[in-house]
Amino acid sequence: MNPGSIFFNKKYSFIYTILFSLLISSLIFIIFCDIRILNPTHTKWLMPGDSEAHWLNWLFYQQSPLFQIPLFQNYAYGEELSLTITLNDSIPLMAFIFKAFQNHIPFESQYFGIWVFACFFCQSFFSIKLLSRFSSDDILILLFSIFFVLSPVFLWRLWGHYSLMAHWLILAAFYIYFASRFNFFNWLILLLISYLSSGYISLMVCLLFATDVLRRKINKELSVGQLIMFFSSFFVISIIFLYSIGYFYEGVKLSTSGFGIYKANLLAFFDGDSFWSLTFPDMYSHEFEHEGFGFLGSGIIVLAVVIFVVSLVKKESVTIFSDSKQKYLVFIALALFLYALSNNIHFGYFKLISIPLPDFMEKLFGIVRASGRMIWIPFYLIYLIIFINISKSKYSTFYRIALCCLIIFQLFDMQKASVLFRNKTGDIDKNYASVYSEHYDGQYEYWRNNLWNSPMKSPEWDLIGKEYKRIVYIYTTNRPKRYFPLALFAARNNMSINFGSFSRVKGHTRKMVNKNNKEELASKSFRDDTLYYFNDDDEWLKILKNKRKFDLLKEVDGFRILAPNYYKRSQN
Repeated sequence: MNPGSIFFNKKYSFIYTILFSLLISSLIFIIFCDIRILNPTHTKWLMPGDSEAHWLNWLFYQQSPLFQIPLFQNYAYGEELSLTITLNDSIPLMAFIFKAFQNHIPFESQYFGIWVFACFFCQSFFSIKLLSRFSSDDILILLFSIFFVLSPVFLWRLWGHYSLMAHWLILAAFYIYFASRFNFFNWLILLLISYLSSGYISLMVCLLFATDVLRRKINKELSVGQLIMFFSSFFVISIIFLYSIGYFYEGVKLSTSGFGIYKANLLAFFDGDSFWSLTFPDMYSHEFEHEGFGFLGSGIIVLAVVIFVVSLVKKESVTIFSDSKQKYLVFIALALFLYALSNNIHFGYFKLISIPLPDFMEKLFGIVRASGRMIWIPFYLIYLIIFINISKSKYSTFYRIALCCLIIFQLFDMQKASVLFRNKTGDIDKNYASVYSEHYDGQYEYWRNNLWNSPMKSPEWDLIGKEYKRIVYIYTTNRPKRYFPLALFAARNNMSINFGSFSRVKGHTRKMVNKNNKEELASKSFRDDTLYYFNDDDEWLKILKNKRKFDLLKEVDGFRILAPNYYKRSQN
């Protein structure tokens, strides 16, 4: 059996790829995750942090009809401030599948664990498929594919942005890009799936699609007419699809602040941060540069050094790009790396360049404010270039042995990260202090004792949950103090709320909502179906002086609330 017979045999390649991917992904998944996250009823691992908001979005989305326009509208979570779950990182692809079966699963379920495992599997599957474009050596392909699943930029998203674990979409885009013939249908399917997974990753897929079309036109594989047809079809289909699933939503500002802050560092590829490597030191980068985290992994860095040494000693040439396909990708990768660095460029802790931007450029770049994430395409291209070089080497046996050793080395070197994420996805009541040791602030006050149970214990909440349909926060803002217990109570009781945690804030709408609530309080025209929570001290003192006979107006379990006509309802 010659090398590559498994992955090049059309009859069996797909089956073998699935089997190997399942094996590799399962083993690495077990190393980095607690397998209990595959249980849809295991939810505590999602709290606290950004993932708690993504889970809340799913709980409230269950109140929405299955078919609506936009498809993923989620009015109950935020009311006038609400966004679609597409814009709130709640993985609409999984939400739609689970919603179709919501009558057969518990209300407080979660699909994020299944999604995480699916991303592990797809990361392995598409890395094998991609590498098979460049080599017929099965062993090299399988061994090197493990590094894609062990890539720190992929595993880092286990911290909480689970929609951003869909790096396999980038690998799938590379796989389509390097096909011998252009296939618009494959690109279209991939683009639609990416829109349903992550906005940031879908942008990267779009860029790779555009690069593929343009380079095939330059190489005369496509005519001008075909180029126009493919781009126009892509544009029209994308606009219709993006509107229907809720990317274009009334009141949402596409551009927001953060560009130049959520960025990459010039040393990103070598910065092991504080727990990704026992060998490579933390480079002490700036706060928020975690969005541009791009550590290549200790095994890959050592492998790159080995390739360089072999090239010197054995006179083997190092290839950056061997044909025009790779050349165009290198140009795109360099451009994206510059964008990831932003207008504020740092070398470790030292600022090298800071370029003031005019307002229109700030707003334009603010559409993709977390520019550091654009480092992912350069990151995976580096992996691919390294593999191409070892696959072309005459010393394949040496590299097979080296890869085995380096996989073990990288797993050992990443043990702090693997322990952290196993603890985070496991018994969070027990592991909270070690996982969130740097996050003891107001946002996480309900985890002070290393476990979370709803503080809303008093009997008043039972009647409130049955008789009231809304909770209004005085005054609302994005991710306000103590929002989570209130929001979870509302979701459990099929209530809507005027607050929450949102990825894109409707600033003007928020001011209007607070203005209307202020007028409502001044006129004492309270809605009978609404529970009012007072975070504002001045408004609370005012309302205490004007208590009505049948209203519940007091602090209950630490929550200052007004329940209009509560005592009338309690008598029924």
